Amino acid sequence: MYTTLGLDNHCAQYFASRPAPMGAVTAKVVAATFYNFNPELIAMAIPAAWDIASPEAVTRMRYEIVDEVLAVTKRAHVQKMGFVGNEYYMNVF
Repeated sequence: MYTTLGLDNHCAQYFASRPAPMGAVTAKVVAATFYNFNPELIAMAIPAAWDIASPEAVTRMRYEIVDEVLAVTKRAHVQKMGFVGNEYYMNVF
């Protein structure tokens, strides 16, 4: 779904969606916040992602994705949350 915002690769989608609620932060801020990622990998996506899609748009999309996943989960009558099949959601979104 992030492709509709113009974020066309997984790296850009991931590293834009995680810090988007913090605003248009720099790669260094993202690296410090999510410290287990290689800062050079983050710098390949941030800040370029903010030129493609604003943090506000990415955050809105993130909430739309959550709404969709919860709706699918509810329709499936899931009674207990746990692992819910990433393979399915990877293809849906």
